[in-house]
Amino acid sequence: MRAASTAEWILSRVTTTDRAASIVGDLVETEMPNGLFCFWLSTARIAIRLSWRRTLGFVAAFYALGWTLYAFDLAIHGIHAAHRPPDSSWGIIFDILGVACSILCAVSIYASVRYGLGERTTQMTLAWTGIFTLAIFFWWHVAVLVVCIAAALFLASVSLIDRDSRKQALVILVAVAVGCAARILMSALIGLYQHVLFRGPWGDREMRQHPSFGWFTFFAMVLCLWALTAAWSRMHDRLMRGQALDARREML
Repeated sequence: MRAASTAEWILSRVTTTDRAASIVGDLVETEMPNGLFCFWLSTARIAIRLSWRRTLGFVAAFYALGWTLYAFDLAIHGIHAAHRPPDSSWGIIFDILGVACSILCAVSIYASVRYGLGERTTQMTLAWTGIFTLAIFFWWHVAVLVVCIAAALFLASVSLIDRDSRKQALVILVAVAVGCAARILMSALIGLYQHVLFRGPWGDREMRQHPSFGWFTFFAMVLCLWALTAAWSRMHDRLMRGQALDARREML
């Protein structure tokens, strides 16, 4: 039946394939005798229940990504920054740390909303986010820097203890790598579009004259975050045996 196969395809976007097939099978038996309207109404209701966590997580992660990119850039290069990196080589290192930390902040918020704080990969991501954030904002305090380095070494060693920990570390590593690559591509596309609009110094007046630049930046950030969250979800579901904790929680 076309309606059942279509509904199964829709639900498989927000849960596992086996779970989607089971749900649609139940709906065919209970709702299909009442007509297609009841069948699709129940399908839509279940799809919303299964996807609201990832939707809310995506929105929260979007705001976190935009805010942290701005906050970390100000902390490293801002005019009123309390302490700047001492030279160009350190500046490059801190730029990399800032981008990686903004990616970690975004994905940790997404994972916290979708999977919950009790999920181990989420906990590991939050731990790395805290270490990177402290290092960026308080690197000039020797005690804080030593604690961050020691915590990073400890967390890295913990990640190698057993197979599950290595899988969790790989999920984070791949997500951060994809996020950083998407961030570089986003910056390149934004710079290219800005150059096409106006070849010269860019300020408030140019922003008002070219409102499409703001929309272009917005959609570029959405695509960047989509690549990040998609990489996280695919790696998590593949390596963690497709646990689909968000779906299971909603169906209980």
